[in-house]
Order: sequence, then structure tokens, then C-alpha cells
Amino acid sequence: MALQREIDYSRGVIPDWSLSEGGKFEWGRGNHLLVYGSSVCRKPQSDRPSKFSPCSPKIHQIKWDTSLQNPATRKLVNESHAIFLTLQKLVTEVKDNALKEQLVKISRRYRSVLSACVENLQNDADSAHDGETKNEYILQSELFYKLELIWNLCEILFIDIKPGGVILCQLLEWIRLHFTEGDRKMEVVLEQENPWEQQEAWDAVFCFVFQGRTEDARKLLQTHPNSSRDDFSSMDELLRKMPFYQSVTTYSLTEFKLRWHHWQDECRCRLQDGEFAAVDGLEATCKILCGDWEMFQELSELCETWYHLMVSRLLYTDPTVKAHDLFSIAQECITMFDSVNQMTHLDNTLLAAMEFDLQQVIRECGLYLDSWWFVAHLTDLLHHGGQLDLQQLSYSKNLREFQLIDYASSLMSHQSLWQIGVDYFDHCPVLGRQYLELFLERIPLTSEIKTRKVLALAEKREMFHLEIQSNEVSWIAARSIAKIKGMNALRNGMLGTALTWAVKSKDACFASVLADKFLVEYSESGQFTSPDLLDNLGSCMLVSDRLTFLGKYREFHKMYEEKEFKEASALLVSLLASRLAPKYFWVTLLFDALPLLESEEVVFSSRQTFQLMYCLEELQQKTDKPPGLKEKEDLLRLALTRNLARAFISEGSQDL
Repeated sequence: MALQREIDYSRGVIPDWSLSEGGKFEWGRGNHLLVYGSSVCRKPQSDRPSKFSPCSPKIHQIKWDTSLQNPATRKLVNESHAIFLTLQKLVTEVKDNALKEQLVKISRRYRSVLSACVENLQNDADSAHDGETKNEYILQSELFYKLELIWNLCEILFIDIKPGGVILCQLLEWIRLHFTEGDRKMEVVLEQENPWEQQEAWDAVFCFVFQGRTEDARKLLQTHPNSSRDDFSSMDELLRKMPFYQSVTTYSLTEFKLRWHHWQDECRCRLQDGEFAAVDGLEATCKILCGDWEMFQELSELCETWYHLMVSRLLYTDPTVKAHDLFSIAQECITMFDSVNQMTHLDNTLLAAMEFDLQQVIRECGLYLDSWWFVAHLTDLLHHGGQLDLQQLSYSKNLREFQLIDYASSLMSHQSLWQIGVDYFDHCPVLGRQYLELFLERIPLTSEIKTRKVLALAEKREMFHLEIQSNEVSWIAARSIAKIKGMNALRNGMLGTALTWAVKSKDACFASVLADKFLVEYSESGQFTSPDLLDNLGSCMLVSDRLTFLGKYREFHKMYEEKEFKEASALLVSLLASRLAPKYFWVTLLFDALPLLESEEVVFSSRQTFQLMYCLEELQQKTDKPPGLKEKEDLLRLALTRNLARAFISEGSQDL
């Protein structure tokens, strides 16, 4: 079958393919789908055509972008990757209560990058000139806004658990952060000449009261022309005296309940006495403070959503509500808000969280989102917080790993995000390594830089058995890929680059071949290619004996240049005596010894001189004498004889 990679399916229809007529599909890497005709091709036994024949000879590759594959969300991927690695490190270093505090901080960091992503998308939408692009950015900003909303609720319910279990103050912060209609209404009202002649002024007050923002409500009421009247002063006093429970307060939960009931009784008394009867807005505000259910129903539209209504209702009916009571109250608010028949994935996810059904939360998010970013990071956080274990999910660890693998797989299919996916596989202890090996084998190596990166990843994890795809050959071993790159460099006359790849591949034969080429080139030109590379071989020269000799010979030249003649002469003799030097290069080494033999100071001892003479004699006895030896043989013998005499005299005088 032929693979078609680029097909325009603008209408969502794949030519010559139908699922009902035997068409099939398979998931590819990441966001890929492979669709093809039936593998069964039956030959019609009559003239009537069969639906099975002919079969489509093509495989269609379908690829789609996700919300994480644009520049605006790339920062989210990179920053959340850093947070993820920090969390994995903390889990191994921090225990018990200290870990719980760190988990809260990690969760808030995740929410922070989500909020920044929403802001960036909104800015991109404002600056977009194309209508379609603008709408796309707006939709994505709304998506990530909802993600932050869900994450914030999960943080309150499962991560940042307060002593005593009282949850309302956290829910109020949740609502205030995500619903700012009151601020918008107040801005509109204050821009008008006579703001209190508009209903929006009182709507702004109601919005503030619904969210427990009593100080903002008081400030807005103080702008009323009659704010100095007794009824306005009375309302100001009630708002000012409204108690809020904080886990860090000096009084107990029981004492708070007494204060709160006393305050609400005072609100009811003033309402019954008719203190606010002259102004409908004040009377409605007082009914909210008293927890009047009918008033909540009447003003429910100002709450925007059922969960906003739920938190506002709890504020004035049950301010010490515990987390496990939320689900039943939520159902009542859903019914009152008339949302039963129009529940969205977002509503179902929030409701599942309030029911403490984490499995359903993860399932809803997986259905709702087009990428695995959210469920992967949230599941990982909940797993390390022990929440999945508390719900007696026997597959807690596997659930976390499967979500991370799905997210990492989507990253590996991206041309630039694949390196981030590697770290997620590293933290999947059961199947992570196997998946990583499969993905590394299938990364197309389109450049030398990318090849180096893949090699480094494979070598760091000791995956030397891998087969990795390359443009030069279909499938090659991980170590051999460096040799292929080295051969290409050698063909292009780049000896230094070729040697670098040979060292990376740890191929002794290839390294020896290249070392010989360096030596031959030096013999012909008297200069080294890539001297900086040779100077910094270090322990890499041990890959092969020939490369070791090349590195040591380069050291001899550096010693000679630095006028360390005795050290240089000792190294030269050791290279010959140890037989590390190739025979064809002995003549060059002996010629290098000539200036040292003729120097004023005796640098070769008698023993070293005898070793040089022995090497010269061995070359002389060869039938195929090295070129150049005949011309300088007499000169070498004379220099060796004179140096031997000088060495005997010098050594004899030292003995005396």
C-alpha cells in the first residue's frame, strides 16, 4: 500500500474510504490516524460488482493540531515541564507534612502558568487581524480558563485541605477569581452621571454580596446620594459586622457559629422591623444576608452558573459546610438554575469533583480536552498527594503512568517538543523505557544536531541496542548511526568531524582508520588537521591503540614547542619501544629525534639511544624499506653514535 501524507480533507471526507464498507483505521504516533480499506478483497463470482472489490491501495495519514501546538501555548508546555520535574524531585526528598505543603505550592504554580497562558491567548486574540485566527485564540483562551477553574476546585478539595474541613473561604476565593461581573458592572455604573438611577448599580451590589465582598459593597453603597440616611447606615453596619471563618482565627468553630447566628438574627430583626422598606435594593440586600431562598431564585442570573449560586447560597445558609456535603447542595442548585438538561463536560467534571469521584473527573477531562496535558499533570499531582490511593483505586500507579505516557506520546510526535516528552517517559517506571525506545527508533534524523541529541539521549540511558531511523539508511544500530555520520564527514573531507563521530560511536576500527589518515596527512604536509580536537581528546583517545598513539604524538609536539626536551624525548622513545607507533611512522619518529640528538644538552640517555638504534636496525632489515630512510640513514647513524658517546661521558661523570 502507498502512504499518502498530504491530502486536503476540507470537508472531512476521505476519498475511497468508508467505515461501513469495510474501511478500517489504526492510531499512529501522537495525533495521527491511519485509515485504509478492508484487508479482505474478494473476487466477485458474478458480473455484479462486490463491495469488497476493488480494495483501496492507499493508506491515508490524518494528522490534526491540538491546543498545545501553537506559539501561545508552547510556554505552558515548557514551564509545566519544569514544574513536573521539580515535583518528581520533591517526592524523593520531602516526606509527610512538608510534602503536603510543597504539593500545594506545586499546584499553585501549575495554575499560575495556566492563567498566564489564558492572558497570552487573550492578548494574541486582541492583536489578531484575521477573523478566523482571532476566533481560534478566543476559543483556546476559554478552554484554558475552564482548565484553571477545574484545577482550582481540585486543589481545594484534594490538595489544600484545611484543618477541620471547613471549605467555604476557599470556595469564595475560587468564585471571586473566576467571576468578575461585579467589577465590570461597577466600572460601567461609575462612568455614568447618575449611576443609582440604573438597575446595574444595585446589580453590582448584589454581585459583591453574593461573593462575600462586603467591603466592596460598602464602598459602592457609600456613593449613593442617600448614603448618610439611617437605613443605609444600618446596612453598612450589617455588612461591616458580617463574620467570616478563617482556620487561623483565634476563636473556635463553635464560637464562630454563635457569632454568625447572632449576626444573621440581627439581620432578620432589622428586615422584619422594616428598616429597609423604603429602598427595594437595600431590602433585597438584607434578604440575601438572611439567606432568603426566594431572593436567591429571583437574582440567580447574577450568579452566572449553578456553582456560583451554590457558593453564594452556602455563604448565607451554611458557612461551616464541609467538603463532603457539597454534592447534595450542588444538585439542588443545578435544579434551581435549570441546568439539568444542558449540563456540559465542564459541569459534569465539577460535579464529579464535588462527589469526590476522581475517576470520573479524569474521564470527563479526557473526553472534553484535545490534549493530555491537563489529565497527565493533575493525575500525577493527585497520585503523589495520595488521593488516588484514598479512593481505593487499585490501579492508582498505572492510571498515573498511562496518562503520562499518552501525554508524552503526543509530545514525541511534535517536531520540537519531543525532547520534553523524553523526561515524562523517564518517570514512568513500568512501561516508560519501552515506549521511549520505540519512539526514539522512529524519530527521523533530518539534521546533524538532531542526530547528536538522539544519540546523547540513547547513550545516557544505555540504549545501545536501539535501531534508529536515519536518512542515510533505513534502520541502523544506535552506535552505528554515529559511524554513518562519521563516514559522511570523511567523504566530505572533514577529518575532525569524522573523528568526533568515531569517538561517539566507540568504534575502534573506524577510529584507527581515521587516526591513520591524520598521520599520513601529517607525514605529507608536516601539519595536523584539527589540532584543537587532538589536544582535547582526553580519555577518548583510549577508544583504539592507533588513536592513543595519535593523541600521544600530539602531546610530544606540544612538549617540544614548550621546550620540555627531556620529557619530549622520553615520550618519543616510549612510543617506539612500546610498539604503539605504526611501523610506517617509525621513520618520522626517528627524524623527529634528530634535532634532539644534535642539541647542546644531552636529552637522550644511553639506554634510550640504544632503543633508537634498535628501531633503526629493525627498519634497515626490512625488505621494503620505508621511503626517505635511505637518504637520512647515515645522518641518523652519525647522530645516534655521537649522542651515545656524549651520553656515556655525561653518565660517567655523574657516577664519579
